Amino acid sequence: MENDFSEQIKRLAQKFNIPIHYKHPSTEELIAYVNEGVEMFFVAEYPFKIPSIDMLKYGVNLHTSLLPEGRGPTPLPYLIKDIPHAAGLTLHKLSSMFDSGDIILQQPINLSSSETLNSLSIKMYLAASILVEQLLGDLSTYYERAVPQIPQQGLAVPDLTERLIEWTSSGRNIAAKIKAFGHFGVIVFFAGKYWRVTHAEVVECENGEPPGTLIYKSNDLVAITIVDGFIVIPVSAFFSIELN
Repeated sequence: MENDFSEQIKRLAQKFNIPIHYKHPSTEELIAYVNEGVEMFFVAEYPFKIPSIDMLKYGVNLHTSLLPEGRGPTPLPYLIKDIPHAAGLTLHKLSSMFDSGDIILQQPINLSSSETLNSLSIKMYLAASILVEQLLGDLSTYYERAVPQIPQQGLAVPDLTERLIEWTSSGRNIAAKIKAFGHFGVIVFFAGKYWRVTHAEVVECENGEPPGTLIYKSNDLVAITIVDGFIVIPVSAFFSIELN
């Protein structure tokens, strides 16, 4: 997907004459890179395993939790709602199992009482460059001193039902889901279909209408009642989805 981050990466790659590839690299391609003198493979937000990791001099992954807690592909919602003490970044060695390699460096991130997935994402973005710069300042030493992880059960990818909002839920419960899933989106059933909603505000008050009632609609906003108030949602934040 094209976004501001990928455009920035493309500009930097062009500036330094670095080739960009968009497909999953094969073992043969990685071996060719190693034979050409490539010493380090650095992975961040990459959903595939790197094959033949034994041939790498340095293989490093950036993970968005303090491992071993938060192991898994989508830890941020759980950091917000279940394990805030595990919020942070981990640089670890690549291994044959996802997020299980020896820990090289870690950086805790403190969560505020109003923390959301969106704000935590920005905190991690800012902290990542500092942590990577620290690693590159003395790569061989940090890499050699890496320590094995304690075995830990990984997190599952959040099921869509975890993100589903019931209009009969309390404002507090709904607000907690909105905080946990942020721009990933919560799921609502409205106007006869399901929607992914990427932004919403909860207002707790008496409204006199049954939960799920549309009490306001304009070109920009809708407001829908819940059991103890209403939710305000920008029209631009609705994205139609299919739930099986």
